[in-house]
Amino acid sequence: DIDHIIAHYDGGIRYTDDLIQGFFNQLKQMDLYDNSIIIVLSGHGESLGDILKRTYSWIDNPNIIGHGQVYDEVSRVPLLIKEPDLAPGRISSQVQLIDLFPTILDFLNIPQDRQVKANIQGKSMLPLLEGKEDLDPYAFGEGERETVRFVRTPFWKLIVRGENAFELYVLKNDPAETASVFQGYPDVAKRLQEVLAKQYLENLKKKAETP
Repeated sequence: DIDHIIAHYDGGIRYTDDLIQGFFNQLKQMDLYDNSIIIVLSGHGESLGDILKRTYSWIDNPNIIGHGQVYDEVSRVPLLIKEPDLAPGRISSQVQLIDLFPTILDFLNIPQDRQVKANIQGKSMLPLLEGKEDLDPYAFGEGERETVRFVRTPFWKLIVRGENAFELYVLKNDPAETASVFQGYPDVAKRLQEVLAKQYLENLKKKAETP
């Protein structure tokens, strides 16, 4: 059944790909393609049975199909950017979708006053895309409920569920997040919990200060 569902999902991707190609062809016919900024992304991925591969009981997490979880098959999404002044290349550093807004402002040379900058959660990717500097090593996210949150580095990922349920994964060795090593790395887990808590409090403060 899951293979059948995945086949339909792949068909949907192929259909979308054909539509995007038609859009690009139209831009080229109108002589707009070369001067256009084009950003292709996904708001989220889909869990297509991946949860069944994990070591804990999936009965407590019934989203066998869907995007209610925070594992990489849902939270790690494609991001392609074409900007007339950028050379082709691939960036291995982590970025977040909230980084797109300040990046677009920089692409268009739209000035930002101090209040606007203070209320923007993301950071412009332009210095990273130009090879000048890296961004924050941490990426954050949350599930359908705010009680499920995560912090991610290129190497580690900590998932927090409520007050006292934790999962820690070594992404380099376990990219599918199949076996939590939370008990084996208490120092790493503590550090990432502190980073996640700090980021969460900063976001709450920004929400409170936003008019």
